[in-house]
Amino acid sequence: MNKLIKSLSNFGLIEQSLISLLNFFIIFLNGKFLSVKDFADFIVIFSSLTFVFLIVSSLWANPILVFLSTKFKDENYKYLNNIYWMNLVTSILLGIITLILVDVFVRNISFSVFCWALLTIVLWCQYELLRKQSYAKDSLSKLMNASIFLVLLYFIGNLVFNYQLTLTISYLLLTISYIFPIVYVITSQRIKHKKQTNLLSENVERSIIVKSHWDFAKWTILGSGFYWFSTQGYFILVANILSDIELGALRTTLNVLGLISIFLVLFENKQIPKASKIYFEKKENQLKVYISSLSKKYLLPFLVLITITCFISYMAFDLVFGEQFSNYKYLIVIFGVYQLILGLNRPSVVALRSMNRTKFFYVSNLLSAIATVTIGLILASEFTVLGAALSMVVSASLSTIYFIISYKKVTRV
Repeated sequence: MNKLIKSLSNFGLIEQSLISLLNFFIIFLNGKFLSVKDFADFIVIFSSLTFVFLIVSSLWANPILVFLSTKFKDENYKYLNNIYWMNLVTSILLGIITLILVDVFVRNISFSVFCWALLTIVLWCQYELLRKQSYAKDSLSKLMNASIFLVLLYFIGNLVFNYQLTLTISYLLLTISYIFPIVYVITSQRIKHKKQTNLLSENVERSIIVKSHWDFAKWTILGSGFYWFSTQGYFILVANILSDIELGALRTTLNVLGLISIFLVLFENKQIPKASKIYFEKKENQLKVYISSLSKKYLLPFLVLITITCFISYMAFDLVFGEQFSNYKYLIVIFGVYQLILGLNRPSVVALRSMNRTKFFYVSNLLSAIATVTIGLILASEFTVLGAALSMVVSASLSTIYFIISYKKVTRV
């Protein structure tokens, strides 16, 4: 009971789980309520927005975790004020460029959808900035309330419209869902920055911020781009190969097993601090023992979790989504294997992150991206939706094998 209370009191853990739950709901609810064509368009547009989000958050939001309390700790007000504006401008410009490219080369986007999708990505990036700011200042109670509000608002909004949901309304709901939590965090947290009295030029200060963030994030941005190609970007790559219903089935069946990803995220969040403490106390041999025990301790429960999730998802699939994707529910089994493979690399991932070996994650994303644009497109062209699903398993397998070999290599005595 004490462990449960301690866990529930961890606002950060709960808040991160809420964001994962929101990502699950976004695909689940749109897959259920949108028409097949609208859902296929939604997948392509949302995948493109994810690319913008990864780039913008890597450049402006993530470095806040490091710089807010260190390099710019005496200039918090000016620092954050500059970041807000640069985050806003970057998300707008990248959002416009990305949506235009999608409209020209992949799917036609109506003006109304274009506008609401652009507002969605701008607010999404702004909320992520507020999230990272809250984590950097260890001020999470208000943020957790905002994320609860965000998830509930989006969920209830979709239930209200249900089968009258259209692509335009879908992005309108996302926009509205982000507006209120953003306003809540800004007005309730009221971060008290002491304004600087020195006369340092704003342009000079901005250039320092930009250089600091770029130096910190440039490799992360490249790695994020490779990661996007092997995950969300793949749906855009195969959008002109698969039919609308095949694309929708591919994304929906992957998403029903997405709750397992929440377990994997929680696993990392819990184990990385413990492993890091062991490693930085100069106890590498103990780290190897600890990682080995994790592999043995969690393998059977993870297998049980995947088996139960696959069984329930398969049996309930038609009940939830009707008959439109019924012929493709066998993909659930393939994605169960996909999640299992990703789970097998988690002990190695925990170890490498605890040792701050970031190069391996960059290389892993690169390998996955190469596999996606080569093997992935070949398999999708030859075997349509089955080939697309199998290519994701291949990509995950390459990543897992690489992580396991890399961990064994760096810990070899």
